[in-house]
Amino acid sequence: MKRKGLLFVTLLLLLCVLSMCFVACNEPPHEHDYKMQTSDTMHWLKCDCGDTKDYNVHSGGTATCVSKAKCTTCNEEYGELGDHIYGEWKTNYNSTHSKVCINEASHVITENCSGGTATEEERAICDICNSEYGVPLKHTHNFNKQEVKDAYLLSEATCEEKAEYYYSCKCGEKGNTTFGIGEPLGHAYGDWVSNGDDTHTKTCANDNNHKITNDCFGGTATCATKAICEDCNALYGYEPLEDHDYQVIEDRPHLDPEACGTVVMECTKCKDTYEQKYFGHSIKGCDLAPLFGQKPANIEECAYCHD
Repeated sequence: MKRKGLLFVTLLLLLCVLSMCFVACNEPPHEHDYKMQTSDTMHWLKCDCGDTKDYNVHSGGTATCVSKAKCTTCNEEYGELGDHIYGEWKTNYNSTHSKVCINEASHVITENCSGGTATEEERAICDICNSEYGVPLKHTHNFNKQEVKDAYLLSEATCEEKAEYYYSCKCGEKGNTTFGIGEPLGHAYGDWVSNGDDTHTKTCANDNNHKITNDCFGGTATCATKAICEDCNALYGYEPLEDHDYQVIEDRPHLDPEACGTVVMECTKCKDTYEQKYFGHSIKGCDLAPLFGQKPANIEECAYCHD
């Protein structure tokens, strides 16, 4: 009985195997349908049946600052983002400058301008964007300019001093120190003028405060006139220094009916003349006798008219 059961089972298994072989022989052969599979670094092909092939590392494409490179085989992004590609620095006109990424306009770097040297007249030039920035330096006066202008004149040239001007700054401000320029004018004295007190004065035409006063001198005083100064040509000194030496130069008897006679007297020194009339005869010691250098005498007739 046991043998019959074992045989039955064996035959049944054999029948099953034969059935399966029959079915397999009638089905078409398997064709792989590979699909692309990727990872962060690689790609490959895989069939649903589990078969795989063509393992390769991602390659190709170009990464930018906003996207990774794309593999030219699987079109999958891989790797890291690329570097920024910035354009030129451009001024922002507020003492800063910026540069913008050409791949993404929102990627901007802004920095303060720097470098260059500001002066009192001009702002500094940035070493990076080559634009002006900041403010000029605060002005510091430097009074070192010599300009001959009325605005800087302290005093004009005088007889003895040069003209004086203030030093100035390049901004136009006037300093406190001065410099002399040119030459003194020198004195230009006029003629001597009498002061009416036996002195005379000459005055400088460039400055009437410059005067020279001296005593009158020269010339010769006479019995009739003072001396004449050799410089100012004016009379000076005391009244005539000598007495007149009058002599009769003409006699005129009875020229005047009421007078005994008239004589004309002239100084032998200064030639001064005058007429002298005598009234009444003088028999004894006629008044005219001294005029002729005679002593009075007791005579019977008038010494002048002889009456």
